[in-house]
Amino acid sequence: SYSLINILGLAVGFIASFFILLWVQDELKFDQHYEGVENVYRVMRTATYGPDQIFTWAAVTAKLDDVLDEDYPEIDMVALVSWQQNMSFLRGDVTFREQGYHAGKDFFKILQHNFLSGDANTALDAPDALVLTNTMARKYFPEIYEGEVSDEVGASSIVGRQIRLDNRMDVNVTGVVADLPPQTTYAFQYVLSVDEFIQRNDWVDDWGNNGLRMIAKLTPGSSSAAVSEKTGKLIQANTDTETDVLFLQPVTDVHLKSNFVNG
Repeated sequence: SYSLINILGLAVGFIASFFILLWVQDELKFDQHYEGVENVYRVMRTATYGPDQIFTWAAVTAKLDDVLDEDYPEIDMVALVSWQQNMSFLRGDVTFREQGYHAGKDFFKILQHNFLSGDANTALDAPDALVLTNTMARKYFPEIYEGEVSDEVGASSIVGRQIRLDNRMDVNVTGVVADLPPQTTYAFQYVLSVDEFIQRNDWVDDWGNNGLRMIAKLTPGSSSAAVSEKTGKLIQANTDTETDVLFLQPVTDVHLKSNFVNG
């Protein structure tokens, strides 16, 4: 009986270890599906308000979009990204609230998704641009996929069509991407142009505001530490604050290393 208990205990231990290993592997896979992701970072901001009052966020000013990729050759490109939001979409009798983002023009060049239709290089150029996932495309254009229509054929028929956004404007579908893997930090069902967001919320376009986020892609071989050192005091140089410091965090670290305690 003792031998049976020992064997059962050993078996349970092996099974538990196996599932823990699978979980760890899954956690470490976050964002590894992006090509060139080793050069992709999110821009972070640390602010000190007093002893033991050091805070670190991903919230930054939209003004960084004007200078980072233009004034620093180590930065290949940047893209503003809104916080995740639920917005209402309507087409015919189909209406739902979906989760997604507003993002800058280079978003899909920095984080390279599988476009079933549309051009990643220009998909977010227009203020009324909309990129959908394949699942969302099928939800709002069911008639396109009647029969045995492939994802690619259906997507090509959807680009150029319109969907009503928040019952206030029509947006044009400029791209359809394959559904994202579950190990995706910036998961979405849709992406809209950040220009549309800024036009409605011009208060974010100010050095003293921190209403958006930003991702950046460095040129191969560039040091993120060196770039952080060069750009760290940009906010201080353009505002009255003396505490805000910028730095870069690898996108692949975001999922497991987002809890900054006292700085």
